[in-house]
Amino acid sequence: MDRKILLLLGLVFVIILIAVYVQQSSPSGIGQLAYEELAYEEINIGCLPGLIGNHVSFVVRNQDEYDSLLIEYYEKTKEKYKQIWGVITDDELNKGLPFKDCDAKLTPIDFERYTLLSHYAEGSGCTTEFNKDVQINNVNKKVIFTIDVIEHGSCEQLQTYRASILIPKISDDYIVDFRVI
Repeated sequence: MDRKILLLLGLVFVIILIAVYVQQSSPSGIGQLAYEELAYEEINIGCLPGLIGNHVSFVVRNQDEYDSLLIEYYEKTKEKYKQIWGVITDDELNKGLPFKDCDAKLTPIDFERYTLLSHYAEGSGCTTEFNKDVQINNVNKKVIFTIDVIEHGSCEQLQTYRASILIPKISDDYIVDFRVI
């Protein structure tokens, strides 16, 4: 009888070890087994992310969302300039908007085929590498977009990085998790 109990405890211990290994070796636990690398295409969306805010990561699933990024920036900037310059007409304000150093036109994207992800990271060092990885789990409906920051040297210089990519179209019920490691 004691031998059967020891054998059963040993089996339970092995199962627990396997479960812990799977949990530890995956970003999101047991469901990680369904994650796979997702192909992506880099895209230059100009200085649009800088206009919105460098520290912002975002997902754009359709043309209306894409257009609203520029409109939102324009409205925020309009209010900011009105506060700085006082009450002025919209025509006067429009002439002073800081689009001069930026081509504030949106790069065309086929949102029937693609979803846009834009992710921000920063690091320091004499040189800094930024490596991208995109994983998808179709069972849990989750995309993980990771930027791995590798810093070389002890320089204090701040390095910033923006990665804008197109992935195959994902539906609105997918969650996008942006990570910097």
